[in-house]
This record gives sequence, C-alpha cells and structure tokens, in this order.
Amino acid sequence: MDMAERVRRGRDAIASAKRRGMDTSTWQRHLQELFDSAGRKPDPGEGFEPWMLWEWRRVSTPQWRGILQESLECGGKERETYARWMLAEVLLDPLYEDPPQAV
Repeated sequence: MDMAERVRRGRDAIASAKRRGMDTSTWQRHLQELFDSAGRKPDPGEGFEPWMLWEWRRVSTPQWRGILQESLECGGKERETYARWMLAEVLLDPLYEDPPQAV
C-alpha cells in the first residue's frame, strides 16, 4: 500500500471514529507521523526524484489551498472536487481536512 492510500485510509478511519464520539488521538498521532515522513526533505543521497517530488509538493500545496478557497467562494463544484483530491490524495497536505458529511 502506498503512502497516499495509507493517509486516505487513516483520514477515513479518524473521521468515522470522530462521528461515533471515539478518542482518535492515537490515530491522529500516527497519521501525523505519516505526513512527517511524506513531507520530509529528502537526504542528498536519495537521488533526484524524491527531491523533485518534495519540492513540487512544497510549492504546489499553497497554490492548491488557494484554488480550493477560490472555488468555495465562487461555487465551482468541479474545481473544488479536483482541488480537494489534489490536496488530500496527491499532495498529502497535512492541513487538509475533508468537509463534514451530512448525516
């Protein structure tokens, strides 16, 4: 299972547990550890590709946060959906939170 899948599953499990009123602090710490490892600047010996991915995420994440905010203000649902996917699944933004689901 790749990092993005582990993060997605962790987010889903935490959201589900929160809806049931469960304590999610241990899960949230583990998820933060995943983010820390994904967001860690690669060591020089790791090669070009990990560095390039890290740099792309570092530069792109604030831009996609802005795109999400703009789409929420303008009501652009398709763009909002794409921005949420980029932040959650591709960029692994540690600050991104899925919107609350209607019950």
